[in-house]
Amino acid sequence: MPAVNLFAAGVLLGLAYTMTRNLWLPIALRFSWDFLQGPVLGIAVSGQALDGGWRVLDPKGPTILTGGSLGLEGGLAATLATISGMAALIAAGRRLGRCGSPIAPGSR
Repeated sequence: MPAVNLFAAGVLLGLAYTMTRNLWLPIALRFSWDFLQGPVLGIAVSGQALDGGWRVLDPKGPTILTGGSLGLEGGLAATLATISGMAALIAAGRRLGRCGSPIAPGSR
């Protein structure tokens, strides 16, 4: 499951770059994901405890859902969040007319 999530995250970040032609959105997405998991919620980030000793959220349940000791990045929760992010980017791209062609007409 973690390998699937890493691949999906790569697609999400690549899509964010392709739609904006700028690295700021993918960097902001990645930073936000890690910051929300570690310092804010107190969940392990890629298997590393960045919580500073506090836990707002303590995910319990099957490892396939929660990611176990790896953190949310190893479970279906991350898969669903990543797919939702892709859908939101595609919807925003369609609304802005950026879906379908990576380079806007007349930009060359």
